[in-house]
This record gives sequence, C-alpha cells and structure tokens, in this order.
Amino acid sequence: MLDPAIAQRVPNSHNVLSILLPRHVRRELNTPSWHPKITPYRLIVPSTTIGLGSAKAVLTQSGSTVIPTTLEWLVGTVLFLLFFSISAYDSRETFPKSLSWLFEYDCMDLVWWLLESLSSRRRPQYCFDEKLTIVDGSVYHPPLTAYRILVCSAATSFGASKAVLGYLRLSTAVTWSDWALAVPVTTILYVLGLYEYNSSSIWSHFFVEDRSRDIRRCQYAVYSFIRPFCYRLFLSMRP
Repeated sequence: MLDPAIAQRVPNSHNVLSILLPRHVRRELNTPSWHPKITPYRLIVPSTTIGLGSAKAVLTQSGSTVIPTTLEWLVGTVLFLLFFSISAYDSRETFPKSLSWLFEYDCMDLVWWLLESLSSRRRPQYCFDEKLTIVDGSVYHPPLTAYRILVCSAATSFGASKAVLGYLRLSTAVTWSDWALAVPVTTILYVLGLYEYNSSSIWSHFFVEDRSRDIRRCQYAVYSFIRPFCYRLFLSMRP
C-alpha cells in the first residue's frame, strides 16, 4: 500500500491514492468530520442548567429553603420560557440581527485560536451544516427514534423516582436525584441532541431510524405477559 505522505510528492497523487487506498480510507480523507456548531446559545443553555442546578442542590443540603425554591422557579419557569421562545432560531440560517450574536458566532473559533497560539496545534477540518428535518420526505408523525426514547425514559424514570423518594420522606435522596437529572443527565442528553440533525449520517440508527414498530411489539409483549395475571386477580376478587 502506498504511503499517503509519499503519494503527495508523486504527480497525479490523487489518482494514485484513489486506486491504492481502501474505499473507507478514501472516504475519510475526502470527507471532513462533522461536529455541531457551538454557538453562545448552545453554550448558555447547559451552563445555566449546571450552575443553577448545582447551586440549588448545595443550598438545599445546607438547610436553606427560600433560595432553592427561588432558583427552581427561575430555572423551571423564567429561563425555560426564555430559552423556548428563542430556540426556534437555533439551527436556522436567518434570524433577527439583535440575536445574531447568540446563533451566528462559533465559540470554537476562539478555542482553536488559543490552541494555535499556545501550542501551534492546527485547527482540524470539520463541517457543521445541519439537516432541516431528521427524515427526508413527508411523514405522518415525527419519528420515534432511540434518542427520543432515551430522553423520555430518563425524564420518566427520574421523575418517578423523585416522587417515590419524596413520599418516603428521603429528602437527601430527593435532592441528589433532582441534581442528577438536572445536571449530568440533562447535559449529556443535550450534547447528544446537538448531533441529532447532523448531515453526515452519524449514528443514524440512534438518531434517524423510527422505532415505533419496536415500541408496539414491546407493548404487545407486555400486554400478553400481564394479561393472565390481571385475569386471575380479577377472578380472585369476585365474590
């Protein structure tokens, strides 16, 4: 196999590489990797969640009640409505000029500039263009992807566990389960969500493939499993 470094010094090296290199290697050389554009808006959302969520957990553990309640109201109501009202401009090419600083600037430009200045490390080549829709063509309903199932499952499980722990009066466990959902879990899911509309088909089975049939099969299997028990319970309760 021809070394790419040697091929660069050979005339018509592009043709030589296209013949001698494997197909997947040629694709990696010709196609830049994909990473989401880290705009100030996308940086502010997880930063406020991490900061205010951690502050609420620490203040609650220290015995304060007024400040944590205020922080929860601030995050759960004010910031949520604010972020939700301007989130429609995220991933769009056109937005009001007053909001251009939130959605146009790429924060990674500053990071790579600092790395190039301090360590002489060159900025890697990658693209960040996004698709407008997950599934091409018209669909009757949004696709129920594995990522969306994961988000719903995480919210349901942590919410249910918080309610159960609250009924059991385990205040410490409630505080830290609330923190776990608000900080690490939400941050991880948010970062994963930035790759949902990638244009390079990254993790297409996770972000694109519709799992509605699998959900219906699981529902039917659960129904078939619990139906006999429910029927026996009904018969045992009859006089």
